[in-house]
Amino acid sequence: NNEEVGTMNGDDANETKKTSSKTVAREMLIIDVQNIFAVLDDVKWSFEQTYFPRLQSAGTAFVELQNSSISLVFELRRKLKSDPNKKAGEAEEWEPVLCLNKRLCNIADIDLKLSGSSLSWVLNLGASIFKTTLRAYVMQTVLNAIESNSGFLLQQLNGALQQYWGIIMRTAELNMDDLAVLSDDCVTTFDDPTKYEVELVWREHLPLGVQLLLNDESGLIKVVEFPRGSQARAVAEKSELDPEIFKGATITKVNGSRYDKTNQPQLIEALKHPGRPKSIGFRLANPEDAQRVLSFVAKSSSKNSGSKSSSSSVYYNVRYVDIHDAAPLGLTFANAIDDFGVVVGNIAGGDNQDIHGARTRGDVNVGDLLATINGKCVLGENGTGRAKAVNLFQTDGKARPLKVGFVKPYLHSLTLTAPTANEEQKLDHEDTAESAASVSIISGGPGSELTFTQDANKKICLGEFNKVSGALESAKVLIGDHLVAINDMQVDATSET
Repeated sequence: NNEEVGTMNGDDANETKKTSSKTVAREMLIIDVQNIFAVLDDVKWSFEQTYFPRLQSAGTAFVELQNSSISLVFELRRKLKSDPNKKAGEAEEWEPVLCLNKRLCNIADIDLKLSGSSLSWVLNLGASIFKTTLRAYVMQTVLNAIESNSGFLLQQLNGALQQYWGIIMRTAELNMDDLAVLSDDCVTTFDDPTKYEVELVWREHLPLGVQLLLNDESGLIKVVEFPRGSQARAVAEKSELDPEIFKGATITKVNGSRYDKTNQPQLIEALKHPGRPKSIGFRLANPEDAQRVLSFVAKSSSKNSGSKSSSSSVYYNVRYVDIHDAAPLGLTFANAIDDFGVVVGNIAGGDNQDIHGARTRGDVNVGDLLATINGKCVLGENGTGRAKAVNLFQTDGKARPLKVGFVKPYLHSLTLTAPTANEEQKLDHEDTAESAASVSIISGGPGSELTFTQDANKKICLGEFNKVSGALESAKVLIGDHLVAINDMQVDATSET
């Protein structure tokens, strides 16, 4: 099978036969590349299904494209001029327009081999069986990319050249009647909403960390930015994407469900839902639209008009573990830093299969805060939470079934040392009580990397990260987190100094 994928209307095909290799005057640019060979080795691939059955895998791939070709023809055509003030009976006016008319892509053969995963043999078998389909998909993907990039460029060019068409037509010795009428299959603008879409996956039970604009003139939810220190920024960087490209982007789907202007309230609810993992699709904006969104937010903020730009709310998800095994739990606990309860200090390799299974699933980890015992809350200030936990373990600890609930720690303890070149140490805190606070020792300086603010309750909050790589940002401290102590001295709203 050696068929080309592309677009070329009948008139152009006939004209091509008549003129052979001659260039038609209205053809402004012809790109014809033959004998393209490409080898991509050790290409990283991965997939994750965020809904049942939640399949996921990753590995490397070897890809080879053989004897490929691409042919593009950019042509000058004509279209009816848009004039809102035109009166009935007036003659129609035409104007030139530069378009991508002919585009063809052919890949004679494609070789794909996946490795590095237990599912590789299944995927390789599918790739060999559906080789023709895979080849057609790759060719169409290449054409989609060409059309997207060409459409954006042509849209800008046609706008810039509008006042110079007369000179261009005279130079090319063309009359308006020499130009063919613009057809629907010609590319002149960027208008496919799916071609610049990027999907990211959130896994941590933390705020999404996306600053949103909910009252944009388009009627769609727009991204203002991924703030420094947010989970969103970390997710983008983990996917090797620059967080800055998401400025002005439109949120198009959540967990595979697509949203448009008619169901934006449902989109907001989907974003608020605390479930993880959560996949979110973004349609990236062109630079002009991104700047428009940022300018709108800046003006709204300066006027204190209360724009509806928003960040996602915080949800603490309780993970429950049902214990039926009569063996000891094998858990040791320590006081939380703020004495609000107890945290898991160590998980011994005991015989309790329920605890072993919960640890394997990630439902209980060193540092997690004990939240409930048999449905009763064991959290409270000034040691009252610890006392509740001790009493309930004494009365109910050996009874089965036993249901305990855990949440991720909300306090981070970091030691900032004097900055030195290329110094960065992180203590191995696994299976120690100190890991309840994600303890790290990292070089950095609070004055150079952080900006603090004070809220209405006189709590000191992290306002923003300065444009340097800092210790707190590396340790996943988030904007809006409260500063509670420095060198073991309390500095929150309850302290006097």
